[in-house]
Amino acid sequence: MRTARLLCAALLAACLPSLAAHAASFGFATLPATGALLGGPGETVGFGYFLENPSATDWLVLTSLDAGTFVDGTPDASLFDFPVLAPGASATVAFVAGARGLFAFTWDPAAPIGSSNAGLFVLGAEWWSGDPGAGGSFLSLATPASAPYVLTVVPEPRAALLLAAALALARSQRRRRAR
Repeated sequence: MRTARLLCAALLAACLPSLAAHAASFGFATLPATGALLGGPGETVGFGYFLENPSATDWLVLTSLDAGTFVDGTPDASLFDFPVLAPGASATVAFVAGARGLFAFTWDPAAPIGSSNAGLFVLGAEWWSGDPGAGGSFLSLATPASAPYVLTVVPEPRAALLLAAALALARSQRRRRAR
């Protein structure tokens, strides 16, 4: 009986560190770090991401991305590459429109100034005993990670810059004529 208890205790002690690692969540943040983006009507804006696997032993496999619902535009989550992170590894991916990042959103050309979308990006993941592509085994679901976002429509800065440039050009032409 005592041998059976010792054997059970040894097995439990061997499993506990592994179970604790699976309960840990992974790190996630949007780029820009504020989670807030401004864009003009018809403009595409987007987020990059930073992910971190805090486990010293288990692989992190990203499996899902949820961003909620949106108004006045078209969301695009197809940029996210669902990385697989080795123990202790991290990944930083900047947003490049149409190429890479976490998420893109294109405002409708008729989106009213001041319109906004706010919510949470929620990433789902799994813990694996090794590289899933090289014989690793599924261990458990990871605690989902989230990061806030806010998207807001503002007047297009290009129009203001063009107006400022036109006024500066007109002023310099008046000075030349006055000489």
